[in-house]
Amino acid sequence: MPKKPTKKTSNNTPSKPQNEDGNSDNNLEQVGACWIQESAKGNKYMSCVINEDISEGDRVLIFRNNYKEEDKHPDYRIYRATDAPSHAGTDSDEDMPF
Repeated sequence: MPKKPTKKTSNNTPSKPQNEDGNSDNNLEQVGACWIQESAKGNKYMSCVINEDISEGDRVLIFRNNYKEEDKHPDYRIYRATDAPSHAGTDSDEDMPF
C-alpha cells in the first residue's frame, strides 16, 4: 500500500505526533480523532470519528492532541502504525481521562 502524504488538520496542527526532537514519526498515518465527552449522569467517555479505512489486524495508537486550542479541536488523535515495531510504548495510565 503506497504511503499517503502527511495531512494537515483544519486547525493547522501536525497530523503526526512529534518526538522530543520535534520530528514526526513517519511510521504513523492519522486515521481519526476523539473528543472527551460527559454524559448527563457525569460519566466520561470518548466519542471518536474514523476517517480512513482500518482493517482487521491493523495496529492503531491514540495520542493526546497537544495542539488543541479550541473545544471543537479533538482531544486525542488516532493513528495507524504503517511499519510498527512489535511492542507499543510504555506511557503511563495517568494520561487517560477515565
